[in-house]
Amino acid sequence: MNIDIPLWDLLPYERKEKGHSFEIGEVQEALDHLKVPYWGNPKEWDMWQRNIAKGPDIIIPLLDAEVECKNISSKIYPSWIKKSYISRFTFTRRHKIVVTNWKWFIPLDCRKLLYEKGIKLMDLYEFIWWIVERLKRKNGILFNKSILNINVSLGSSNGLLDVSTATRTCYVTDYV
Repeated sequence: MNIDIPLWDLLPYERKEKGHSFEIGEVQEALDHLKVPYWGNPKEWDMWQRNIAKGPDIIIPLLDAEVECKNISSKIYPSWIKKSYISRFTFTRRHKIVVTNWKWFIPLDCRKLLYEKGIKLMDLYEFIWWIVERLKRKNGILFNKSILNINVSLGSSNGLLDVSTATRTCYVTDYV
């Protein structure tokens, strides 16, 4: 580590890196694996940084859902829920979902704030299950149970994907 860089300059970068890894390397990768069409933040690091904190991270038009991805590593406070969770949603879609890596860091009073605004709180596996169930109902698609055997550590060894796209992408697949 470069000792010329103060510790406080490294912490936000590490937090963003973990957020990028969770949003792109796990949530978007799971959607790609399920072949669900969506609009999401760019996968390329520099472009992703320019788009964070601007609306929901992922929009799934087929399921009329807005998704905000949060990598949580400590307890969350109500002021954070108001500033960084609820404010991200446009409230123009039927389903508003916060996907986290560990939802148990969010205390009951914060969960109530989300519930009052109609926002669902899920971990990655619940989110995948929710998508599969909605697609079954919407399209009558029968999924093989093995589709849920998604490894959370999708991506490269450092947790980041090497993707050259630099714009918001809509993946149009078999379900459209």
